[in-house]
Amino acid sequence: MHYYLGMAHEKKGQVFLAIDHYEKAVQINPEFYDAIISLANLYQRQRFRRKALEMWELALQATREETVRERIKAHILALL
Repeated sequence: MHYYLGMAHEKKGQVFLAIDHYEKAVQINPEFYDAIISLANLYQRQRFRRKALEMWELALQATREETVRERIKAHILALL
């Protein structure tokens, strides 16, 4: 539910409400890949670099698909 609320707030441009709901979704399920990615992208767009990197690292842990892992690793390196 929090993930979908985050999506709705993000579409309305309510960034901080979106962040709040995405964070709650990740707190409830730390392996919720879609919520993690949404939060990472939102942090990145807001230029919250440290928080974005934390979420990208969490996304890396949350996926087992090797091609996705390689893309995330490359993305993290580009952010550093």
